Amino acid sequence: MPEISIERSMEILHHAENQEIAIIGDIMLDRFIWGNVSRISPEAPVPVLEFERETYHLGGAANVASNIRSLGAKPILLGVLGDDREGKIFLEIMRSQGLNSDGIYIEP
Repeated sequence: MPEISIERSMEILHHAENQEIAIIGDIMLDRFIWGNVSRISPEAPVPVLEFERETYHLGGAANVASNIRSLGAKPILLGVLGDDREGKIFLEIMRSQGLNSDGIYIEP
């Protein structure tokens, strides 16, 4: 596969602006748990975490949609989401990032 020059890459990205791009795939909510490890558990060789906070981020195909949006294109994300707490968090993050959720099917 031939190398693409920086100039050609910039040209391709410039043409992506305002283009609608469909993303079909598994949409995920990534959950990160933050804390400090204070010791190793005596029952198993695993760290014991002192919980500080948790954060959520779009994952899977939704992360791709977020990246496409950051390049100036208009992603259309198509996927299935559960009708639960995590699903609501997911939609809230989508909307806060300016992503359209019309293509998300909510599974009861």
